[in-house]
Amino acid sequence: MTGSSAPVLAGRPAQFRAPLFQGLVERMAAGGRWVVLDLGSVRPETLALLSEFRCRLEIADLGEHLQALVPDEEGDAARLREQVEELLPPRAREAPDVVFAWDLLNYLERPALAALSSRLAVRAAPGTLVHALIAYRDPMMPAAPAGYCPADGRHL
Repeated sequence: MTGSSAPVLAGRPAQFRAPLFQGLVERMAAGGRWVVLDLGSVRPETLALLSEFRCRLEIADLGEHLQALVPDEEGDAARLREQVEELLPPRAREAPDVVFAWDLLNYLERPALAALSSRLAVRAAPGTLVHALIAYRDPMMPAAPAGYCPADGRHL
């Protein structure tokens, strides 16, 4: 599936299989404690799924702040990094093990993507996984991130 919005069937978004997401859920089910940083909005489905595991969930609804992540005319990378840092949750002692980027990356211009990547790299633990849906073949993409969420441990 590409990063565009899921097809709508009978007025409801269609589910689609997400093998890499399923693999992540299986790793979480195998045990251990996980710190998850979700770059999307709070979704009850995400909370329900993650409540099955030992994890802490941090939310940074960057989709609501896309306008703030547009590079200025000078292309000031430091300013963009500062803005991203302000939009992310305060740093905790534990680094994120997983980042849910959903389809957000499709909506960032290169300088904003670089700023986000640099801020995540500073916060991340070695081996941190980033789960993202990248649009690469859909002719039309919604104007804003679609708001993906888990339907279960295998589908989004």
